[in-house]
Amino acid sequence: MAKASKLTYVNLAGSYHFDEQYQLLDKTEFSLPEQHEQLQEQAEKLAKQPPEVPREVFFKISQQLYQASIQKLRTANLFITKQLIKSSFKPDTLVLQTINHIKELEKISNMLAKRLREWYGYYLPELAKKIQEHETFANLILKHNKKELLNELHLKDIESMGASIKEQDLTPIKTLAQQFLAVLELKKQQEQYLEQLVQEHFPHLYQIGGSLITARLMAKAGSLQRLALLPASTVQLLGAEKALFRHLRTGSAAPKYGVLLHHPLVTQVPPKHKGKMARMLANKISIAAKVDYHQTGKTDQQIMKKFVQELEKKAELLQRMR
Repeated sequence: MAKASKLTYVNLAGSYHFDEQYQLLDKTEFSLPEQHEQLQEQAEKLAKQPPEVPREVFFKISQQLYQASIQKLRTANLFITKQLIKSSFKPDTLVLQTINHIKELEKISNMLAKRLREWYGYYLPELAKKIQEHETFANLILKHNKKELLNELHLKDIESMGASIKEQDLTPIKTLAQQFLAVLELKKQQEQYLEQLVQEHFPHLYQIGGSLITARLMAKAGSLQRLALLPASTVQLLGAEKALFRHLRTGSAAPKYGVLLHHPLVTQVPPKHKGKMARMLANKISIAAKVDYHQTGKTDQQIMKKFVQELEKKAELLQRMR
């Protein structure tokens, strides 16, 4: 095997130079902050050297440096991994965490509301039947006593089916109502924060889809990058995965929309035209996602306004086609 005149070996720990006998002549060990820069620079230099190091030579060099650099390699590897994890944090991560938190708060509030209505129903069932809105129901429980609520319902105490409960037994019910209202307030705060977040970092998507729709689509796709890579036909069906697989498995009706069903422009058109509206909306959202992902700091407000106008005209046309 022919011996090379000189060899340079670079790894995360440093740059090492060997003579014809594979003896170490010189080395430059990298400090942690300069790992990326030095490694890139050395790699570019080596890329210009056409001869490829034989595997046997590589093993000889690696064995010689193994004991001396293994700990430094480990430290450097951990440092670079931490830097990559740190740099992976992006604004859409905040959006995903916030929308997932909102979903959790929604589930919690529904559970608390169900428990509150069932619990208070033993005391005054007529109120739960008349007041359908959960927040109003909880506020009435906290602000009024049974006599006042019966007057509001135009009932006498003897006409109510509710049982007589001591004040000490009403205390945990009122505490539950307070907790329910606190969860609702936290949910409202998170929704306001989400709107500011989407409007600041994803202005094009915000103009077309709003904050909640944009966040839900990102959550279904996994990130802004993945959303930008998806075709409009897939964006249209995000959130309808179960219905799509059921269609493929059983031959049932194919879904025409997923998350986009909750968009105001889709909800206002007749049922038979919701699919058309969702398809057009998905096209615009797909474009907006690509613009936001590749944004250079400039916002194409005029183009987005034109898209919104086109969508509104389409919705008006479909409304007339009942």
